[in-house]
Amino acid sequence: MFEIAADYVRDNTSFEVIGGYMSPVNSAYKKEGLVGADARIRMCMLATMGHDWLSVDDWEALSPHYVPTAQVLDHFDEEMKRLGGVETEDGGRKSVRVALLAGADLISTFAKPGVWEKEDLEHILGVKHKDTPFSQEGPEHQM
Repeated sequence: MFEIAADYVRDNTSFEVIGGYMSPVNSAYKKEGLVGADARIRMCMLATMGHDWLSVDDWEALSPHYVPTAQVLDHFDEEMKRLGGVETEDGGRKSVRVALLAGADLISTFAKPGVWEKEDLEHILGVKHKDTPFSQEGPEHQM
């Protein structure tokens, strides 16, 4: 999924993908069939082997409680700001924009009432105006 997204960004936008992080969800998420955090972290580490631009961040998985997606994105953004962005080829620094890469199973829940806080969706999607409506349509509108 990361490779497909990176190809799309490269071919269709003015952005440059400089890296990707897998962030396993916290065990407090309580999803049926969810294996323990240590096992999920190891699976992600195996999945990123051989892809030097991909990494695993265990902050979310090892947090003492469930962390909403918007806060996870903030964590990555704060880390990038703390580091001063990324180093460029000429030794300078460049700021980065953090974005969520998610599957259709997660994205389809954005329109389900009661699943997401409106403020979190606006934050995740980068919505600038608080009055932007979100569709509550049924499965025929899912990705």
